[in-house]
Amino acid sequence: MWYGLPGGYAQTDLTGDGQQARLVLTGGPQGKVTIAATLGKDDQQLQCVWDTHDLGPQTAQFYLMNHVSAMAKPDVLVVPGKAGPVRLERGARTLAAGDLPAPWAAVESQDGLEALGVAYDFPALQGLTLMHGGGGPNYVLFTPKPEPPGKITFWLTGRQGSAETIAAWAAQLPRP
Repeated sequence: MWYGLPGGYAQTDLTGDGQQARLVLTGGPQGKVTIAATLGKDDQQLQCVWDTHDLGPQTAQFYLMNHVSAMAKPDVLVVPGKAGPVRLERGARTLAAGDLPAPWAAVESQDGLEALGVAYDFPALQGLTLMHGGGGPNYVLFTPKPEPPGKITFWLTGRQGSAETIAAWAAQLPRP
């Protein structure tokens, strides 16, 4: 969700065949934002592309909300760091885009048996904030630089395994 970005969205396309399903929404400020969500037949992830076309500078944050464990069991937010994985078990932490050597984030169950992950291509990314939910939903906030955001792509997945499983998956994705 692009929190704080004004304007509603309307469905402009919904297609599906034996190879892929696709949903397109158009709206946002001055109707200039297009969101296309695509899931291919054999895909292991949902791809969401936000095309802001010629929309001017934006400072509103994107956020992803997640909760991996049932019954409010503890989980851990993980992102890559220059000195190794950054693991957050409570509280919040903000990292500058330059401190993230790879474009992914994960939340893993405390036992490391299941993980949700996001990989991203966000050219105007200024920073990423992790907010641990303390047994409730976790948040990953994407803060853009105050410049035109361009085209932003997110890939979302759920996997058996740990954050390392998400890192390996993210490294294999084709980039735009």
